[in-house]
Amino acid sequence: MVNGVVVKYVEPPEAKVPKVLWQLHPFRNQEGKDPEPLPVMHIHRRSCYLIGRDRKVVQFPMVCVFITFC
Repeated sequence: MVNGVVVKYVEPPEAKVPKVLWQLHPFRNQEGKDPEPLPVMHIHRRSCYLIGRDRKVVQFPMVCVFITFC
């Protein structure tokens, strides 16, 4: 349970923090404009991240209305 929300994912015991210093450089795409850079995400600091729409639970929120999950 994370912030009062039941999560169906459990990190495996063999999960490790990466040795390589990975970064994610996201951009916000606005219609008719050049993509706007967002703050760099340092993804080498944890062994896993939750990605999704519920901002109470995830580390990387997805705001696109076309994203669906099975």
